[in-house]
Amino acid sequence: MLSLCMILISHFYLLANARVYNHHTLVGEDGDLITNVCRGAGDFKANCSIILREDPKVVNANNYFDISKAILELAIRKTSAARNFMKELTKNNDSPAITACIADYEFAIDFFNHSLDELKESPATAVYDAKIVINNPYFCSVQLENAHIVNPSIDALNYQTSLLSVCASQAISYTIPPPRHP
Repeated sequence: MLSLCMILISHFYLLANARVYNHHTLVGEDGDLITNVCRGAGDFKANCSIILREDPKVVNANNYFDISKAILELAIRKTSAARNFMKELTKNNDSPAITACIADYEFAIDFFNHSLDELKESPATAVYDAKIVINNPYFCSVQLENAHIVNPSIDALNYQTSLLSVCASQAISYTIPPPRHP
């Protein structure tokens, strides 16, 4: 009995630091950068923290510029991987809809790269470039729907790219200085 009590007491601090998940929020989150970015992610809020916390550069960012840069780099890597996945699909099935999706993803990669290039000099332009990416996975999904193609993997990639677009634009928006009033 004493052993059981000792084990329970030694693990008691774990419960004090536990985080409780519910449908939309993570109870116990502190005000870290990722939490602040995800707060404005709208419909993507539930998965924002999950995808961002997978990347060490994002997790270790110390300010909004660094987290914006890390999210954009993550978005470029994941969107490039998604495009490459679709290219592999066309080797076995040369579908015009999937080929159109590849083009949409090329544009998404370009916009994420432009956003990264503009981040320091023109954060407002960087926000726009990151935000507009959300259109590309939507166009891809429309192409697939019109061709009567059901592919859960591409659907998941479209969601992921949309999510990263929202996360990046949210993070970058924190780097824009407030307007000065005379």
